[in-house]
Amino acid sequence: MSLVPELEMWFKKADLPETPLELFPGTVITDMELFLNSHFIPLRNDPSGAKNEAHLYRLRSLKAIIDKKNKDI
Repeated sequence: MSLVPELEMWFKKADLPETPLELFPGTVITDMELFLNSHFIPLRNDPSGAKNEAHLYRLRSLKAIIDKKNKDI
């Protein structure tokens, strides 16, 4: 299975945090559904495109935050 579909499935099953959520200093997610859609749509269209590396990086970072919060519970 490809990375993008795996990530999409993970986020569909995940217990998503409430917003606003600070992803990085100065980067705040205010609408989780909009954030995920705006990142997965370009990745579905061109998963290996260099211009989409930032989308993938932010999704992986969000996943790491959620994983860490779940381990802390």
